Amino acid sequence: ARGRVAYIASTNDDWRPPATPATVRRPYLSIVRDASRTLATAYKLRDCSVVGPGSRVVGRVWIHGEGRIVIGARVLLDGTRAPIELHPEQGAEIVIADDVVIEGGTSIEATHSVSIGPRTHVGMYCKIMDSHFHALDDRFERPPAKAVFVEQDVQLGSHVILMAGAHVGRGTTIEARTVVGRSIGRNAIARGIPAKIHGHGGTDAHRG
Repeated sequence: ARGRVAYIASTNDDWRPPATPATVRRPYLSIVRDASRTLATAYKLRDCSVVGPGSRVVGRVWIHGEGRIVIGARVLLDGTRAPIELHPEQGAEIVIADDVVIEGGTSIEATHSVSIGPRTHVGMYCKIMDSHFHALDDRFERPPAKAVFVEQDVQLGSHVILMAGAHVGRGTTIEARTVVGRSIGRNAIARGIPAKIHGHGGTDAHRG
């Protein structure tokens, strides 16, 4: 019975094969453009230890030092208006987590450790460093480095300076031209030289 039903269906004059979905093809120039961007990013970040998928470099990035640089997925280093500088000394590490955006003119220098958490936005001309490089009373004496840690969902305004020992909590906003050399809690709004907390309700609070 099954064979007869199949035969009748196959001889029906009204029967038509199902339509094949149209294949959507990307424009050739778009493919070439994306490939060239991928190659350019790979070349500019060739000295990094790890580079996650989807990360991009536009503009100029300068990488110096013998240390380790780890870049997560979908990171954007936007050096179109001014170069970005990453400088880990030998034995030091710079870690930039997933979905971080770093704007032009920013400099990150590590003699021990600098970590930037996921979805953090670093504005233009920021400076992040884990060492004072020399003591105030003796320029030949080098004080010990203190790790800098920026948690997730942080907003750093333009010209922010994070000094040795700075720890910025999750969801905090550091306003432009602020200098941070200590721990700032979560979901805070900080500004000034040195940084002082002027309120709460940073980016993490808006996420709910």
